Amino acid sequence: MTNSTTNPNSNAITNSKTMHLVQLKFETPFSSAGLDKTEGLIQSDMLISALAVCHLRLWGVFNPAFFSEGCRVSSLFPYYENRLFFPVPLYPVRRQGSTSNKSLQQVQYLEESLWRQVIAGEGLTNQDLTAAGNCCLSRESFPVSQTLPKGGLFFLADIDPMLLDNFMACLRLLGDEGIGGDSTVGKGLFKIEKISLIELPDFHSDYFMSLSFFIPSATDCNAVTFGKSFYRLQRKKGWFNTYRLMTVKKKSVRGFAEGSVFFSNKKLNGKSVTLKSAADSAGKLPFDILRNGHCLAVPVNLPVMGDG
Repeated sequence: MTNSTTNPNSNAITNSKTMHLVQLKFETPFSSAGLDKTEGLIQSDMLISALAVCHLRLWGVFNPAFFSEGCRVSSLFPYYENRLFFPVPLYPVRRQGSTSNKSLQQVQYLEESLWRQVIAGEGLTNQDLTAAGNCCLSRESFPVSQTLPKGGLFFLADIDPMLLDNFMACLRLLGDEGIGGDSTVGKGLFKIEKISLIELPDFHSDYFMSLSFFIPSATDCNAVTFGKSFYRLQRKKGWFNTYRLMTVKKKSVRGFAEGSVFFSNKKLNGKSVTLKSAADSAGKLPFDILRNGHCLAVPVNLPVMGDG
């Protein structure tokens, strides 16, 4: 396994945490049609739910460990060859003295080197950036307008070692069956391109950025100062259309989108919640239906904000 190293210019990052980096090569397009409105993104909760269904197919039982603190994954983000692209944090990332860069407002992802620069608190200047669609590259990188479609999607996984083998077995099955809407007609098929290790920053900070769909627990809410935070709320609802759960309505759930940054006096945990509606509580469903909202987060330092 290979390691992704931290930005050598980011002196603020002195400690790191190791987790798995899983790169997927999609053989057919995926679709979110008919599922949650995820703006074209395969989010962490959607991935975990799909893997839990695969566990049912492989072993015939529901595994609650997929919805525990021991199973934290990020949402899926783009990569090309050895270049990873992470979501832009939802606070302003321009460094003091930089001029206005309206194109940055449309950028959804930053190349890893720039992303590490931002979360270390260095911020960005216009000279750092080369915009390319909804991604952003450092000037040392090549243009990606025609090459990103040839890449794939990756996610980060912080998994209990006791669960890891089952997790990977379910992921292989999911690749053969497809993820997302219209998987029954061949969409969302993928292969595991590469599994490696990545070092993520783990320094002391009062700010944490979520890389997953995050449903806060009561303890999290008490620890977060929302007036000093930067976040985007999401509401999820819809219908199940999957294994043994045809045409069952999901309970509506609210959470925070990837890139949300929270001012908190403790690391964020998150929780899983049931999707059973009141009508289903009498036990007509064969097993509990959960949504994984456990937070996979990294500490961040806010840059000194520019004037314009």
